[in-house]
Amino acid sequence: MRPNRRSAFTARAATSIALAVPLFAALARPSLAQSVPGYSVTTYASGVSGPVWLSFDASGALFCGRDSTPAGTPDPRFITRIAPGGTPVASYGASAIPDPDAVAVDTLGAVSGVPGSVLVGGIKVANTLGAISAVRPDQSVVQLWESTQWLNPSDMKFDSTGRLVFADAQTRQLRVSVSGESPTLIATLPSGSTPGSVAIAPDDRIFVADSNGRIFVYAANGTLLNGSFANFSARVSIEFGAGGPWGFELYALNISSGALSRVAANGVATQIGSGFASGFTDLAVGPDKRLYVGRFNASQVLAIGASDWINYCTAGTTTNGCSPSVQLASGTPSASGAGSAIVSALQVEGSRQGLFFFGLAPAALPWSATSSSLLCVKTPTQRAPVTNSGGAPSSCEGVLSTDLNALIFAGGGSLAGQSLSAGSKVYAQAWFRDPPAARSTNLSDAIELTLHP
Repeated sequence: MRPNRRSAFTARAATSIALAVPLFAALARPSLAQSVPGYSVTTYASGVSGPVWLSFDASGALFCGRDSTPAGTPDPRFITRIAPGGTPVASYGASAIPDPDAVAVDTLGAVSGVPGSVLVGGIKVANTLGAISAVRPDQSVVQLWESTQWLNPSDMKFDSTGRLVFADAQTRQLRVSVSGESPTLIATLPSGSTPGSVAIAPDDRIFVADSNGRIFVYAANGTLLNGSFANFSARVSIEFGAGGPWGFELYALNISSGALSRVAANGVATQIGSGFASGFTDLAVGPDKRLYVGRFNASQVLAIGASDWINYCTAGTTTNGCSPSVQLASGTPSASGAGSAIVSALQVEGSRQGLFFFGLAPAALPWSATSSSLLCVKTPTQRAPVTNSGGAPSSCEGVLSTDLNALIFAGGGSLAGQSLSAGSKVYAQAWFRDPPAARSTNLSDAIELTLHP
């Protein structure tokens, strides 16, 4: 059962599960149009029964925890798999699992032992026993653990080391599992703070949102770093951007007011969207860098992405563990080269020489036999001038930027030897020096941009 119901019955005797307490006060409100200025909001998948927590695998398949009512029940159900692209939508697993709200894809098999397994957590016996199971790629279901010490796993995430991190809604605990070992306690939230959504920062700090709208920040070892990093009027779902149009900042969705906010490193929240107050649940970032939102009362998942560009392809992992991601930082891509359109690559190796190259078709070719990078733009291409990424050496602080429109304008409305027009697609990728790597270089992911007049 989902965590924010707990605050509704903390004053009750904990002898039975309260199933009639509404999860989303906003469910009774009329649905407002979802709006995130500068981004497009689209229905990604329909017919998704009771979506709760969300988790993508590397291929782009989306797995959804499932509940049958807004109040929640611990009854056994199947989780849902949404194929890449949003269809088909189907139940997943050979058998139903009790209270399958929380899901997390174990991409490497670090905890489950089988790569691609989907971990599913929830109540097994009300007020007595919690459990986490794994749905294998062949859809067989295996219980990994059950416990009387943690009773209702809520959001579950993997950090960069492969540890499973989860919050327990009933005991207020934060637990981790390393290499499949039984989950161990690393922190307990204060009395009155029911943990819900969990987000893992790029540096593996753990952000936990509670039922009161407060966000806590913990070090990877469980040390409390900030007991009031940000405060909202009601519970929020939180997630970090993974590059692309969302950068690498924290985002928070207030499920009562329907406001979507960007949260800066100092905890200051800036509202960037509205209209998400009608049964919306979790946030997740897909491999395409778009932000996805579950909508419980409409059996939908929505996608929020840039209106005129999308990310594609996969960045190489650099010598210092950076994963560079390209975005349209500012401006509007123009077929005539009018104005500016600054394309940037974030999380590049610090103090490295690099450049952008542009083409008119995508690709996905190995950069070399031993490189993790892919060449994502098909020849012929046009190179932008070489620049330095800046930032500290051996860090991921580097940024490469160039003005696409300046290249188009200099070419008289052409790029890579071909004339452009409104609606043309341009593909861009960053290249930079990385001497210890294969070919002494590495590549970012890539973006597809749609040109305006």
